[in-house]
Amino acid sequence: MKRHSILKLASVFTFVFCLSCGSTEKVITPEGEVYELKGSKFYSNGEEVTATLSREEKSKINQILEDRLKLEKEAAKRKAELEEAQKKAEAARKKAEKKQKALEKEIKAKEKAREDFFKAQEKLKKKTEKYQKRLDRGDLSQDDIEDWKKRLKDLEDDVKKAEEKLSRS
Repeated sequence: MKRHSILKLASVFTFVFCLSCGSTEKVITPEGEVYELKGSKFYSNGEEVTATLSREEKSKINQILEDRLKLEKEAAKRKAELEEAQKKAEAARKKAEKKQKALEKEIKAKEKAREDFFKAQEKLKKKTEKYQKRLDRGDLSQDDIEDWKKRLKDLEDDVKKAEEKLSRS
C-alpha cells in the first residue's frame, strides 16, 4: 500500500512538473472524450471541467497522458537510435566506396605499369632488330653505330625502369 501511494505521488509529481512548464496537452480517453490540460486545469470543448471531474477521472486522464508521454519519449529514443545506426551504416558505405576506389586506382596503376613494360620491351626489340639488320647490310658508319648503341642502351634503361615500376606496383 505504501509503495502504491509513493508511486501515485511520483506520478502526480511528474504530471505537475510537465504541466508547470506551461504546456498544453490533449488527452483522448478510451471512451472517446477529448480533454485539454493546461497547467492543473482540465478543459473539454473549450470549457473548464476540473471541478466536475472526480479524483479517479483526473487520475485516469493523468495516467493516459503519462503513458502517452512515456511512449513518445521511447519512440523518440528509438528514432534517435535508428538515425544513429543509419549514420553509421552510411559512414561504413562511404568508407567501403573509398576503399573500392583506391583498389580500382591501384589496379589501374598496375595495368598501366604492365602495359608500359611491354611497350618498352617491344620498342627495344624492334629497334634492336632494325639496328642488327642495318649493321648486317653494312649501312652504318662508325658514328651511326655509336648513336645506335647509345639509343639501345637508353631503351634498355627504359625497360629496366618499367620493370622496376611493375614490380613495385
